[in-house]
Amino acid sequence: MPSASAVSAREPVVIIEARGSRGARGAEGTAGVAGTNGQPGCPGGAGGPGGAGGNGSAGGQGGRGGQITIIAPAEEPFLAGLVDAQVPGGEGGDAGVGGKGGAGGKGGAANPPNDPRCVAGSAGAAGPAGAKGQDGRDGLPGTRPQIVTVPMRDVWGQRIPPALAELINYRPSGRARRQ
Repeated sequence: MPSASAVSAREPVVIIEARGSRGARGAEGTAGVAGTNGQPGCPGGAGGPGGAGGNGSAGGQGGRGGQITIIAPAEEPFLAGLVDAQVPGGEGGDAGVGGKGGAGGKGGAANPPNDPRCVAGSAGAAGPAGAKGQDGRDGLPGTRPQIVTVPMRDVWGQRIPPALAELINYRPSGRARRQ
């Protein structure tokens, strides 16, 4: 009699997966407003700083995993064990990128332009870019697979393809004796 360690576990023959959908991508942040231009004068006024870009929004949560029903014949319910049903949640959506910072305002012009003591104003600093949002969370796994056993004639119905009927009714012949 073989030992328990010599008997290997049977691997699944069919793998069925009902994965949740991927989460939506987050929206991009809005661009910052441009800075105001400096006033002309002697000297010209400095340009205003650009506004900060808006933050990107968070990615959407992944969808919940699906539901799988395994139908097995009541005469051979162990066949349901040949199916590996997987129901993982979907991946979370990517985060939205931050918006671009606003451009700095132009410096004010020297007024009067021909006076050497008057200089144009400096340009304003560009606004900072917005931050990237958070990536979406992965979806929750689906429910455990449901196994339903029914009589063999109800598994396939009356219109079973001949090749499939032959496969189901297959029984190995007795082994020939070695001499």
